[in-house]
Parts: sequence; structure tokens; C-alpha cells
Amino acid sequence: MKYLILCLTIVSNILVAETFDVSISNFKFTPNDLTIKVGDTVRWTNNGGFHDVTEDNNVFSSGAASSSTFVFEHTFTSVQEVLYYCTVHSTPGRDINQFMNGRIVVEALEEPFQINQGISGAWFFSETSGSGLLLDLRPSDKFIFAAWFTYDTAQAVKTIGSSDNRWLTASGKYENDKATDMELFHTSGGLFDNSQSVSTEQVGTMTIEFSDCNTGTVNYSIPDENLTGSFPIQRVLAGTESLCENLSNNAEN
Repeated sequence: MKYLILCLTIVSNILVAETFDVSISNFKFTPNDLTIKVGDTVRWTNNGGFHDVTEDNNVFSSGAASSSTFVFEHTFTSVQEVLYYCTVHSTPGRDINQFMNGRIVVEALEEPFQINQGISGAWFFSETSGSGLLLDLRPSDKFIFAAWFTYDTAQAVKTIGSSDNRWLTASGKYENDKATDMELFHTSGGLFDNSQSVSTEQVGTMTIEFSDCNTGTVNYSIPDENLTGSFPIQRVLAGTESLCENLSNNAEN
């Protein structure tokens, strides 16, 4: 199992890594100032002139300077600021905007958001005033429940508990930043402040994906009524994200 997890981690890193190209010509590196992520590769191509690529502290080098077309690659595996130059036309540490020098800033990979119990609470989409989601989570088995307060076609006469109020619920499992394939149910037959029995049937599916502790996106599908769509959600009460952020920070540490 440990071997499998290691392999999946390596594959994941490979999939997200990028290669950045730098052209060497006209006595300069283009671009000469890059910001990349850990695991990314920079590829220098000499397009004309007698040049090389050498890190200021000789950590890496393209080898002996050459006037031939050459390609040199280096993969960066840690957070750092890297300075480099052409040994023929400059020296270490010189201004990258005036001399044949370059800089690479290597930043840490951004960890994908992980759903935690702090997601629980009230959420809404500002453009559909009066409707929204109430979420609750059970971390022990990664189970999520959503009550979706929404509407049907408006009725002429407004009463509390009128039939234009839709009572929808969804439930399912979550993993990482998503709750996918949640079963979406419609409950009907209830009366206001009445213990009358109700009926519930599955009408579709729902997916909720979170960007962070304050924002997310809901996707839904109700096939029999030809209803599909998505909408962004945010917390109803600003400032209720502290538990989510604390749990998220602890998970990263």
C-alpha cells in the first residue's frame, strides 16, 4: 500500500509539473525572470551566439560555452531563488535587466483544498436571493448532507409553506475538495407546523466543489424535469470560516 501511495504521488507530481522555455539570443535570456513551482523544469535554447547557462554558485551548468544550437534543461525540486548568467558575457550577481543574467523564483506547490467539518453551515448564491444550502458533515466516514432551500413557479397567493417552496435534500460522500454524485431528493406532502407524513423520492444528482473555506460551486441535474446547471456559493455569515481554516491549516502541518 505504501508503494502504491508513493507511485500515485509521483504520477500526480508529474501531471502538474510544467516546462518553461527560455531563449538565448542577442546577448540576453528571454524571459530572464521566471516564477515557477517546485517540480517544474526550465529549458534554455541557444538560438544564436557563443553562450552558456551557469548558476551563480555553480549548482548547475549547461557545460562549455558553445556557438552551436543547444538545449539545456534543469528541474527545480525545492523552494528557492536561483540566479544564473552566461560566463562569456557576464559574472554572477549582476543586474538581470542590464546584463546577461537571469533569475528563477521557485515557489511551493499549492496544496488542493481539503473539505473538513468547518464547511458545515449556511451557504447561498447572491443572485438567487432567499435560496441557499445548509450543509452538515460527518468526518468519520466522509459523509455530507445538504438541505437546498429553493423555489418553483411563484404562486399568486403567498402563504407560509406554500407549494412554490421546494424542499430538496442531497447526501453522499466527499473526498479532497469535492462531494460528487450526491443523491438529490425531493420531499413533498408536508404542511406547515404539522406532523403529517411526507414522501421523498430521488430526482437527480448534485456535486459540490470547494475552492476554499469561503467559496464553492454547486452542479445539479434533475433529468425528468430537464433541469441542469451550476451556481457559485459563499457563506451566509462572514467570519464563520475560522474553524474550517484552523482544521485546514492543521491538516497541512
